[in-house]
Amino acid sequence: MTPVSAALFAVATELAKLARDSLPEMRDGEELRQEWYSNGIYYRKTDYKGKTFISQYDFRQRESRQEAVGSG
Repeated sequence: MTPVSAALFAVATELAKLARDSLPEMRDGEELRQEWYSNGIYYRKTDYKGKTFISQYDFRQRESRQEAVGSG
């Protein structure tokens, strides 16, 4: 890995950690389904007790939110 690649990877890792730490804590029994980044927002999709939740961290607003989006 080149020094530039290593630096970019380190920055991306720190930004992902910031986003994860800013999202609501996962509950006991909650299962992670998917995580992704798009248009300045870090997303986490989970299932909990038969419901699907999407948590979001907006890097520009520095805000997080979570909403139920449907059943399992």
